[in-house]
Amino acid sequence: AFSTSNRVALCGAPGVGKGRLARHLVHQPQRAGSMSVWLSAESVDALIADYVRMGLLFGVLPEHDELDAAAKARIVISWLEARNDFFAVLDNVDTDLSNILKFVPAGGQLLFTSRVHADSNSWPVDVATVP
Repeated sequence: AFSTSNRVALCGAPGVGKGRLARHLVHQPQRAGSMSVWLSAESVDALIADYVRMGLLFGVLPEHDELDAAAKARIVISWLEARNDFFAVLDNVDTDLSNILKFVPAGGQLLFTSRVHADSNSWPVDVATVP
């Protein structure tokens, strides 16, 4: 699916293997040398928190500053966009899609997982339904 788009959503009921497939894709040989990240997207707050953790881990953010979490997340997103060579899994995008999309980097390859039935009319990505 990534041959035609850099954004793909895997949708299906709980337990059908979306996460297993996403983990498999993260470890593909063509990803060697590129950065792969797994972000919880159950809510905007969870996604922002993962960006902040990632920023601290990779030294993108200072440990102590006055910025709020959303501003820190945007710094990390800008850092990812500058790299452009990344694969990000946004796991469990089940609610609040429009607000989640405000915290999605441009470029790279993005894989969304969701239990919500979706189609390309409701998501601005290519959609694959896992039976």
